[in-house]
Parts: sequence; structure tokens; C-alpha cells
Amino acid sequence: MIANNIDEADFTKKRAETLTFDESRRPQARLPSSFRSQEFSLKKHQEYGIAWLQNLYQYAPTQVSGCLLADDMGLGKTLQLLCFIGEYLETAEYKKPALVVAPVSLLENWEAEINRFFSAKFGKVLSLYGDNLKQRKIPKHLISSQLRNDYGITNLLEENWLGGADIVLTTYETMRDLEFL
Repeated sequence: MIANNIDEADFTKKRAETLTFDESRRPQARLPSSFRSQEFSLKKHQEYGIAWLQNLYQYAPTQVSGCLLADDMGLGKTLQLLCFIGEYLETAEYKKPALVVAPVSLLENWEAEINRFFSAKFGKVLSLYGDNLKQRKIPKHLISSQLRNDYGITNLLEENWLGGADIVLTTYETMRDLEFL
């Protein structure tokens, strides 16, 4: 049943009560075992951000369909998200790959942070842009004429393009061009 009650006070109150993050009990962020904690330590706001994400995730997808992690530049949002994703990959019963969509310059930073802060036990990363994308594309002449002519599909990836990846890093343009995948 879909209720049109988003503007009503009871909807907001019930949702707020359910999603309240009890700061008084000092929630602990669960870090993935792949995080190099011997070499790096997180700041309090980063631990809090990870714990907040983990708290919200327990309500997904029925009560939470997303969130916004916003902070000034350079305070570790990427690292917080990587810790959240890493812990998810280690503990989820039915894990699905994580998708990161951003400009290339930021995707390169994601890769650098994975290599810097996490061990090889961190999930398998697929960089689906640039040369890596070209290697996984089906040549246009091998795409059926029906798909090309009837549906305008000229970009497809090979059948097993994901290759067991746990995290896919890609660009907005790739998402647009390969929407059918």
C-alpha cells in the first residue's frame, strides 16, 4: 500500500523516531578487517560517520532508501564510505556489488585510497572507465543489427563483464552509454 502522507506530521515523527541515532550510547563503527588499523587511525567524526551509515543500513530498503554524507572537502568521506562498503562486503549474507559513479578524477582518488588504507583482503575492484572499459566492450560490428537499428543500442559489454568484482567504479558517461547493462 502506498500512502500519500509525506507532508503529514505523523509520517515525519514516526520516521524520525525509527531512524534516531542514539549518540548517548557512543555507537561504535564496525571496521572491516582489511582496514590497516596498525598504520592508520580514524578521527572521531569519521568513526561517527561510519557508525551512522551502518545504523541507517539496517533499515534499508524499507525505511531508508538513501542518505547524504556531506562534509567539508578533505575530511574523509571517501574513507568513511570505503570502510562502510568493506564491512558490508565482509559481513553481508547476500552481498551485492557496490557501485560508485563519479568523475574520473575522483574515481582515481577512490582507487588510491583503497590501495593506501586497505589490505589485499578488501573486495575486488573493477575500474569501468578508460582503457578498462574499452577492453570489456563488444565491438559495434558484433552487436546485432536488430539491437542497433530497432533499439539504437550501440554500446554493450561482454557477457561476464563484472568478473566477480565487489566494487565497480565508473563515470556518469559510462552509466548513460551503457544504461541497458
